[in-house]
Amino acid sequence: MDLRTQEMTELDIVPTTCYEARMWEKGPSRKERQARKTRRRILSVAAKLFARHGYHRMTVSDIARGVRMTTGAVFDRFHSKEALLDTGVFR
Repeated sequence: MDLRTQEMTELDIVPTTCYEARMWEKGPSRKERQARKTRRRILSVAAKLFARHGYHRMTVSDIARGVRMTTGAVFDRFHSKEALLDTGVFR
């Protein structure tokens, strides 16, 4: 059986150690929450810019400028402009 295609059961996601149990109860770390917040901010600005100026006229550099980040930082979170569109518009 290929492990990548095996479906996860409820038992597969239950914490098995004390450390995992504490992490399970706490929820996402501060770093994870900040990463999610940053992704949402990028998606929000990208959606506004795509709507205002059109997808083909906007560049990742324009989006990065809108969120006050470097282009590389945006590419660290989304591998392409198409990924931004897919993630933001089709959610």
